[in-house]
Amino acid sequence: MLDTGCLALSIFWSTALLTWLAHVDPKRRRTQQQTAAAPSAKKTKNLATWLLFVPAFVFLASGDWPSLLMWLGSILCIGWTISLIYAQTK
Repeated sequence: MLDTGCLALSIFWSTALLTWLAHVDPKRRRTQQQTAAAPSAKKTKNLATWLLFVPAFVFLASGDWPSLLMWLGSILCIGWTISLIYAQTK
């Protein structure tokens, strides 16, 4: 079983990536009349999306199911909160 520090670091890692992905979301930018992102940014967003799930793959590979469930639950709640925050900033 991985330690609590590893779980906290993985939650922080995924939260940072989720926040960045929400900030550069093209639909949000379009509704707020902001300039569109560069076409090369799609590769960066795809990479960030895959990097978001690195902790899940680590927990799966190590067989640490409690940490996987805690990470998944916290990221779902944090992602929901981020989307609420960005929805209120219209």
